[in-house]
Amino acid sequence: MNPKWILKSWIAILLAALVLAGCASTKTDPCPTSAPCPTAQACPTAQVCPAAAGQATLQQSAWRKTVGSLANLVITIDSGDKCTLEVKHPLSSDILFYEIVVNDQAYQNYLVGIETLTAGKTLEDLKALPQYMSGEPNWVSIDLENVVDPMSRTFAKGSVDPVKGPLYITCAVEDPTSLKIIGHLGPVEVPSE
Repeated sequence: MNPKWILKSWIAILLAALVLAGCASTKTDPCPTSAPCPTAQACPTAQVCPAAAGQATLQQSAWRKTVGSLANLVITIDSGDKCTLEVKHPLSSDILFYEIVVNDQAYQNYLVGIETLTAGKTLEDLKALPQYMSGEPNWVSIDLENVVDPMSRTFAKGSVDPVKGPLYITCAVEDPTSLKIIGHLGPVEVPSE
C-alpha cells in the first residue's frame, strides 16, 4: 500500500472523529471580557460569567497533541486583537495542516483566511487595507477559510496550489456590525512541484 495514502486516510479518520466529538458536545455562549466595546455603538448587556478558574482552558490530551504535531502552521489569536504565526514544519507538498488557537473570548467568532496574492502584491499591500471591509480586493484569492469559537483549538487540513505562490494569513473577528481585520501574516512558502 502507498504510505501517503495510509497517512491521509488516518488523518481523515482523525478529523472525522474530531467533528463528531464536537457535534456531540454541548455548546454554551462564551462570556465577554470586561474590555470596553471596540466601537462607539451600544454594547450588548453584560452576562454573568463564571470565575476565571471555571472557564474553559486549552489543555489537550496526549492523542490531541499527537494530531496537533502534524501541523505545518500554528495561527494564534490572543486577547488585545493579536494574531501570530508559527511555522512548525515547512510545507513539503500541496497539503497544508494547520492549527488555529484562540486564547480570547472578547468576540463571538474569529476568522482565519489563508490566501494567495496576485503577482507583485505583498504583505505590505495587505497591511495597507482598511480594518473594516465588505469583501476582499480582486488581487486576493482566499484558498482556505475557518470560522472558529472563542477559547478554542482547531486542527484543519487543506490543499493549496503551488503555482499560485506563497501563502498569507488574515485574522479577523466578528465586531458588533461587521468583520474587523486584526492582522495579516506571511509569507509562507509553498514548494513548487
